[in-house]
Amino acid sequence: MFTQSVERGQRVEHPESWLRFGDPWQFMQASLKYPVRFNGRLRRLKEPNSAERVEWIDSDTVTALAYDLPMTGYETETVLYLRLWAARASQDFDLRTFNEGNYDEAVRPRVC
Repeated sequence: MFTQSVERGQRVEHPESWLRFGDPWQFMQASLKYPVRFNGRLRRLKEPNSAERVEWIDSDTVTALAYDLPMTGYETETVLYLRLWAARASQDFDLRTFNEGNYDEAVRPRVC
């Protein structure tokens, strides 16, 4: 979800904070959390039994949290749920690193 504006003749998208004020109809599904990885690389490993295993390493990770929003149809008693996902930082803000002047590393997700 995002908002849009026109700047210097170009459409610009901005993040929409749809959870900022809460919504009595949105239900967080606390048991549905998934890591979502960005960047990184794959490493192939040979297992002792000759099987090959692949690991995703050196990635940046955020946590996806599920929210369900009930949706009713026109002239029906059926309710379906629209699943929305919110992204949360996987790690807390590193205040010590920030105070040392390394601002980018303080807010950057940690490598997994």
